[in-house]
Amino acid sequence: CSMDVAPGPCFEPPEPIVEGGRNHSYRVVLDAQPSADVEVFAVADEGLIVTPGSIIFTTEGWSTAQNFTVHAVHDFVVEGTHELAVRHSVSSSDSRYVFERQLYGHFTVIDADVASVVVDSPGFASEGGDAIDICFRLTSIPSDPVHISVENGIADHGAGDVYSDVPFAAGLSVLGGDIVLNSSTWRSGACVSAVASEDDVAEGTRSFTLSYALSSVDGDYDGPAQESAVAVDVVDNDHGAFVVTLDQAA
Repeated sequence: CSMDVAPGPCFEPPEPIVEGGRNHSYRVVLDAQPSADVEVFAVADEGLIVTPGSIIFTTEGWSTAQNFTVHAVHDFVVEGTHELAVRHSVSSSDSRYVFERQLYGHFTVIDADVASVVVDSPGFASEGGDAIDICFRLTSIPSDPVHISVENGIADHGAGDVYSDVPFAAGLSVLGGDIVLNSSTWRSGACVSAVASEDDVAEGTRSFTLSYALSSVDGDYDGPAQESAVAVDVVDNDHGAFVVTLDQAA
């Protein structure tokens, strides 16, 4: 292979690499015998790691190819497929291997990140019991704070469900339904509490849906596509029964 300078180092075209995936190597060779040792230095763009920092071609071993290894860092930023570069400079007392500009090796990097929300919920709450925590975290670093608004639960009256004739006196209420996640808290997340209040009505286990919506200047975490819901079952602690009182005077 050859470049637009001669003589000089030649870089074999690299294949696309995946963020956080396996390391890739690319070969470097000289296209003419030098009169002195030639050292090739490599400095990567942010997002790439290249090793070693330099390789040396001697006057005897100049024709043997050597490898640089490059790794694409999993940065948890949604970027899509993008291009990054490794810049190479050359040092030698052979004036033919002295270049005024750096030589670039370009890499196509396949992004490993998507913007989505992970919800951690116990899935059930006990009527009249302790509040439960429903926690939210993001799968990637947002470029701007993400606001998550969680609404009170709506009962799911699915077909085949049998409830008391008495309307629900209690539901699933969210305490502190607004949270904000940013570039510091996106991974650790934040929680809202939900409580199923006591109603003294035998209704059986009921299913509730807590809806939530996201808003942010970061377009990956904004808009209707980011609206979703969490299902929580409320376990009833009331039981239907007849109370019979005997009239002792009868």
